[in-house]
Amino acid sequence: MNTNFGVRARKSLVGGALAAALVVTGLAAPIPAAAQFSESYKFLDAVRKKDGDTINDMLSKPSTQIVNTVDITTGDTALHIVTARYRRS
Repeated sequence: MNTNFGVRARKSLVGGALAAALVVTGLAAPIPAAAQFSESYKFLDAVRKKDGDTINDMLSKPSTQIVNTVDITTGDTALHIVTARYRRS
C-alpha cells in the first residue's frame, strides 16, 4: 500500500498554489509599465477627446503612420471613432 499519497497530494496543492501566486504576481508586475502610454494610444485618446491640437501635432510629423493605428481592444481606428461619434448624434 502506498502511504506517501497524502504527502504527494499536499505537495501538489502547495505547488499549484505557488504557481497561481506567481501567475498573479506576474500579471500585476507589468501594470506600472502600462502607465507609459504609446504614441498610438495617445493618438486614439486624443481622437476620442476631440483634442484637435494634439491630433494635428501627431499627424504633422514627417513620415508618420499614426493615422493607421488600431485599438487592439475594440478594433477601432480613428476613422471608426469619429464616424461613430456622428452616427450617434
